[in-house]
Amino acid sequence: MKMAPDFRGFLGQVPKEFYEAYRDKARFIEIRWAGFDPPGKFIHPADPLYRELWKAYLEEYVKRYGTDHLYAAQTYSEKEPGRTPEAQKEIDIAHAKKAVEAVKSVDPQGVIFTQSWTWLNRKLWPKENVKAFLDAFPEGDVMVWELWNDNAGGHPMYKEMDYYFGKPWLMGFLYSYGGQTNLHGDLAGLVKRVREVATEPKAKKCLGIAVQPEAMHHNHVFFDILSRLGWNPMGVELGSFLEEYAFRRYGKESAPKMVRFLKELAASVYGSDDTYPSLYHLRIYEIRAPPPPSGLQSIWKGAYGVSLSQRSKFIPHLQRALEIALEEAGRLGECPLFQHDLIDVGRQFLADLFNLRLAWLYEAFKSGDKKTFGKEAHILDEVLQSLEMLLSSNDYFCLQPILDKAMALPDVPKDFDQRVRDILTIWDGKILDYARRDYYELVRFYYRKRVNAFINYLEEKIAKGSNEIRDDELSPLYHEIEQSWVRKPFRVKKSEKYAGTTAEAAEEIIKKHGLTKEELRTIKVLK
Repeated sequence: MKMAPDFRGFLGQVPKEFYEAYRDKARFIEIRWAGFDPPGKFIHPADPLYRELWKAYLEEYVKRYGTDHLYAAQTYSEKEPGRTPEAQKEIDIAHAKKAVEAVKSVDPQGVIFTQSWTWLNRKLWPKENVKAFLDAFPEGDVMVWELWNDNAGGHPMYKEMDYYFGKPWLMGFLYSYGGQTNLHGDLAGLVKRVREVATEPKAKKCLGIAVQPEAMHHNHVFFDILSRLGWNPMGVELGSFLEEYAFRRYGKESAPKMVRFLKELAASVYGSDDTYPSLYHLRIYEIRAPPPPSGLQSIWKGAYGVSLSQRSKFIPHLQRALEIALEEAGRLGECPLFQHDLIDVGRQFLADLFNLRLAWLYEAFKSGDKKTFGKEAHILDEVLQSLEMLLSSNDYFCLQPILDKAMALPDVPKDFDQRVRDILTIWDGKILDYARRDYYELVRFYYRKRVNAFINYLEEKIAKGSNEIRDDELSPLYHEIEQSWVRKPFRVKKSEKYAGTTAEAAEEIIKKHGLTKEELRTIKVLK
């Protein structure tokens, strides 16, 4: 492959000035995404101008970059180009036909790839519409880059779509959807799924794996094994892979102990396909449904693959993993990869602990137990303080150094740092908390402030003898914090960050937050 192909391709989007010049000479369609006004207009794919512009675009693209003979012809992902399913089907099929004409006119060897994300909308994309769209491409001229089957359970899209009706396809992994950097992904399940596809006769047109993440440079072990499976699925066995990975990442002397570290993760966060969130990343509201007897599910009802009680059982594994890793701190303490892994596991331990303690706080609030409520409120704040300490021990997990480098570039917009703060949080007020990340400053000045607002709100309620939580009272509190984060730049002095090493920060976390035998027994029997 000479180059990474253009992933988006051409969907007929043109500047508004172009639209004004051609509005009476060509057909256009109105398209919006997530409430945003697009920066331009879209030509209807059935209009002759559509093919003409696409051809011009491809000619310039190939002239500049060369070609690997792969060209994107995506559907109108997360958009509805027609007012009815019938109109959308017409538009998408016209788009497919024009894509073939334009690509072949520039590169006779060209093959079009399209991704399957749009087809998750079964209302607009029933199975027969997907087949009609793919059949609009001549044989051999299209390939499906699947999105996604990461945690598809027993019904991945390739099975629902009859292995894409005989078209060549790639097994797709979005994995870090929403930019998730928390530890997640079923390693053993991943090996099993890829092997099944590799040996399934119906999947003989599967040509490999497509990795299309929304965040990178985290969860290294998952990306590593996924890459190995792409080359040789039948040659990967989880146990031997973990041993070899530990040797490569931590060195010969530390590998035996760090294999134990990895196995604790494989038995917990890397042993489940859930994408359970760190609840401090979200506005905390009361789910408006009668809680089950335990009360645990009132905070979150398991919409992410597992229940909170199941997820909480990962905490002992994460604690043991940290303890095992710290035994190697003398040998590996200066290793950047080791430091990164300590922070990753430490912040996941604190996140799952936060979720559990939040549930206990909630139960105390609903029962009017002021003493337990006060205890859990104090612990929750300490958990977030410890998270700040851990993240600030390493610039990789600090936002300020990233912004400083960006703002030092020539011609960078003056409001660039504000745009970053916006897209990491409220995204112009339209997509709240999509890109959830653990940066020191983000936790300190945004997430922790919202959590404190929630706790203070409950404190006022419980003091008055009330156990009612109203979203319309919480929302303005959250909104004020969110707007302040976006509009007001922050500055952190070096003296405000943790002065010790990452290993020392992790040691302090275990000392302060390590669960007692009684707490471990409590987690073990959660239902």
